[in-house]
Order: sequence, then structure tokens, then C-alpha cells
Amino acid sequence: MDKIFPWEPMLETGIDVVDRQHMEFLKHLNLFILRVKGGQESSAQAALEELDYLRYYIQLHFSTEEGYMVQSNDRQYREHQAEHKHLAFQVKALSSKIHEDSSREEIQELFELLNQWVKDHILTWDLQFSVRYRTWAAERKKQG
Repeated sequence: MDKIFPWEPMLETGIDVVDRQHMEFLKHLNLFILRVKGGQESSAQAALEELDYLRYYIQLHFSTEEGYMVQSNDRQYREHQAEHKHLAFQVKALSSKIHEDSSREEIQELFELLNQWVKDHILTWDLQFSVRYRTWAAERKKQG
């Protein structure tokens, strides 16, 4: 768990709210990692609080993205929503395990899951959706 996630231009979707939420997510993911690395009891409690916030924020973010998908009648809404539900379920399950016994194994598994999510979900699903959404928005603007 040595890597801290920087915000990179390649993660930008061009949808301001979504980009701000992705930045906020990465900020709190980084705080979680730093607190886990702190190793002190106070750091462990802070890490658990950060983990709870990440769980909450994931739900908020997914709801926001899905709202944009519904608004634009996106053709991949159901598949994208299923991806969101799957990730939220995995994070919830790992979070519960970590709260019971914060072993390095579960923390590493969560880290790897979220790392993969950033790479696969944002760089694939979200960027593809953002192209469709921005095209839809531009067409709508032309029409009226």
C-alpha cells in the first residue's frame, strides 16, 4: 500500500460534478491510506472513520452519476448501475470485515479493489459515459 492516488488529467470526464466527486473520493482514499500507515491507535480509529466516509461517498457519487445517466437516457445505464452495485457490495463487505478485525489482509484487499476501480471503472466506464453525455448535452443545447 505504498501508492497514494494523485488526481491526473486522464481521469477527467468533463462533467464538473463528477470530476469534483472523483477528486474528493481520491482525497479521502489517500487519507485512509495515510491513516492506515500511521499504525497508531488514534490513526486506526481515524482510518475506520475515513473508511465509513468512503462507503457513504461511494453511494453519493454513484447516485449522482446514475442521475446523469437517467437524465440523458444513456443506453448503458443498467450495466453501469450493475457495476456500481457490485463495487458498493464489495466495499461494504470488506468494510465490515475491517471493522471487526482490521487485519492487513482485508485492508490490502480493499486497497486493491479501490485501485482497480479507479483504473477500470473511471478510466473505462465513466470516461465512455462522459463522451455520450457531453454529446447528448451539446445536441440538447443546439436544439434549444
